[in-house]
Amino acid sequence: MSPKAILAPAALAALVLTSVGAADAHLFHFANVQSRETQVARDFRLIKELTQWRNKDFLLAAQVYRGELRPRERKPSEPGYLLKADYQRRPTSPPLKLLVQAMDRRRGTSVDGEIEAALARRDEAGLEAAFRTFFHAQVQDLLEVLEQRLAEPQPAATLFAVLTDYLFTSYEVFLALNHPRVHTQVQDALAHLRGALPGAAPPKPADPAGFARSRRRLESLLASVAVRAAPR
Repeated sequence: MSPKAILAPAALAALVLTSVGAADAHLFHFANVQSRETQVARDFRLIKELTQWRNKDFLLAAQVYRGELRPRERKPSEPGYLLKADYQRRPTSPPLKLLVQAMDRRRGTSVDGEIEAALARRDEAGLEAAFRTFFHAQVQDLLEVLEQRLAEPQPAATLFAVLTDYLFTSYEVFLALNHPRVHTQVQDALAHLRGALPGAAPPKPADPAGFARSRRRLESLLASVAVRAAPR
């Protein structure tokens, strides 16, 4: 698939999991099918750790962003940052930089340049704002594909899990600290989205009208707090 097509909603519709439980199946770059954690979210969490603490390492964060280093899961007994070796990185998903560039081409944005500039000037706030723009776009794409697959319980549940992972990763702390009322409303909208999903056990039909209402509400709430990082 060309970089331009990565994460485009139309392409995602054709790439929905054929077998959600398969170990090698992935959508939105699953790192772990069981936990629904994505490599995208894992990379971003490491970038946040590297740029928020006292010993900030923006150079290492830039390497993670460009895919030169990739984090792996840490066992409770293992300290520090755990990075994948070359042989572990080859089969994994594209780096964040490639995904952001693909989004920029599709949407006419310049988020990759904003992220690189924020990394270069060690601008933590600008970096987070730029990444929120990226995750905002991914949430919109996920909602579109989820609505297309709303009648299928397994894909719908998987897509919803990735959606909540992306929102938690990029928006949870930001909303809780800066927009507490919107944070509560987003949680409520997510609960209604979940309620509109189909169920497999026991069987439960989807609620397309309820999903559409909750989707519009969630998108409106996120748009109300969307702040682009302006290059300096």
